[in-house]
Amino acid sequence: MQIDMGKIKAIIFDLGNVLIPLEWHLTEECFEQHGAIFTLENELTLMDLIHDFDAGRIEMQTFRKKFSKTLGVSVNDWEFDKCWCSFVTGLPQENMQLVRELSRFYDVYVLSNLNPIHYAHIKSFKTWDESVFKKVFLSYKLKTKKPEPEIFEKVLAEMPYNPEEIIFFDDKKENIEAAQEFGINAVQVQKDIKDIVSQEVKALTN
Repeated sequence: MQIDMGKIKAIIFDLGNVLIPLEWHLTEECFEQHGAIFTLENELTLMDLIHDFDAGRIEMQTFRKKFSKTLGVSVNDWEFDKCWCSFVTGLPQENMQLVRELSRFYDVYVLSNLNPIHYAHIKSFKTWDESVFKKVFLSYKLKTKKPEPEIFEKVLAEMPYNPEEIIFFDDKKENIEAAQEFGINAVQVQKDIKDIVSQEVKALTN
């Protein structure tokens, strides 16, 4: 995809599998230590619960209880959050440094499907520096999530740019396509974010 970087004024990053690696099997293994058995049927139920939690449609304690009940486990809040956060493995220092470097030339933002438990976990990372971002858009706060059109409408309403002045990096094809429907330059991240960014913007920042 050819993007005229001369028109770009802002960069939006997704978090999971873009800036922050995700390893879902670690969460499964943690809950299995408490007796959980993951099946196709209960994983479909869990996906619906996660969708609603990320979109801010159910409360934290309700999510914990329904998630645990679906898996047939009995854990306290601390044990639950430990397992639930296991797959959000950390923010590599080089990724945060990349964001800092880009912030010298562009306004940088986050747009992530994120819930309050994971957000608190991410904020505990020593490498996390929220001050670098002009704004962090989180699905649970916006009460909608990617790829729902409403989330892009809300984000664009809060950014002082035209869609063609924005480049958006996300790992999911459906989110890329949804952003493009609004005229946003969107790039799917399928490998290391540093390699993707170097292809799109490095020439302009050197």
